[in-house]
Amino acid sequence: MVDLARKNLLHDKLRFAITVSGVAFAVTLVLVQIGLFLGLLDNATITIERIPADLWVTSKNTPNVDFAHTFPDSRVQRVRSVPGVQTADNLIVQFMNVALPSGAEESTVVYALENFERWGLPWKVVQGNVSDLRRGAYVFLDASAAKRFVMDFDLAQRVFTNLSNRASYILVKLAPGADPEAVRAEIRRRLPFNDVFTRREWASRSRNYWIISTGLGLNMFITVFLGCLVGVVVVAQTLYTSTMEHLKEFGTVKAIGGGNSDIYGILARQATISALVGFVFGAIPSYLMSKLIARADLKLIIPPALWTGVFVGTIVMCLGAALISFRKVASIDPALVFRT
Repeated sequence: MVDLARKNLLHDKLRFAITVSGVAFAVTLVLVQIGLFLGLLDNATITIERIPADLWVTSKNTPNVDFAHTFPDSRVQRVRSVPGVQTADNLIVQFMNVALPSGAEESTVVYALENFERWGLPWKVVQGNVSDLRRGAYVFLDASAAKRFVMDFDLAQRVFTNLSNRASYILVKLAPGADPEAVRAEIRRRLPFNDVFTRREWASRSRNYWIISTGLGLNMFITVFLGCLVGVVVVAQTLYTSTMEHLKEFGTVKAIGGGNSDIYGILARQATISALVGFVFGAIPSYLMSKLIARADLKLIIPPALWTGVFVGTIVMCLGAALISFRKVASIDPALVFRT
């Protein structure tokens, strides 16, 4: 039956190529769309994940890390006095337009701290010394986080006149053995007009803003759904056409004692072969595109779990498409073999 499955599938090589192309298109579309989606979410929370703060003190109802609302920078003193707090520093996050040599302006995000070494920001320093920020009106470009700059905290308050004596966040490092929930509860008591999040909660809140509030999640779902729909339609149409052209072969299987399970086994093998070949031809360009996309300051993240999920989904998609053909073949009369 394996030979019959391959024979029927490869009988028309052009049709088989169309089937594989449809599956490959769906695989590429799903991998690239979800990969770009994950890359965007990673960029949206990369500073939260990199900064070793146990707690983030924010203004009330701040939606994500880039859209900060300020509060008096003196509140950091109240946080520092909370039992269990080892270190607490103010952080400024502010948008700024930078004039380029060409005369154009580029929008950037500025991170300002008093002690960058303490909080590991920026990371992956290629050239320069972060401590130089304290020596004058300098900024430091973090090449690993495109369009993000860092500068000295006092400099930021001088540059942004609206930030005088203001801060965007308070970064909190807990003392060894301190109870995070107890410390958080005390900070909330002392700062009733602020929110306090753990690093995981704050990262999740920032990601959810982009997924839900901006409609990005719905857009990604619709794109993936359409990609899968194209794959199902192409596979179902080509398998159905191939099945109609080989009804006598399936009738022969029934005439020699084969049952519906044997028939579906043949169709399932055809669908699996299409899925495997299509996945390979869809995965290769997806992998290569990650290198090209990086040059455009975008990030395409395809973790192992996504490769596995798309692989399994491709097989399930093709097997589901094979059911359309099975409904027709299941009702074949074995006597069809003896008809001219």
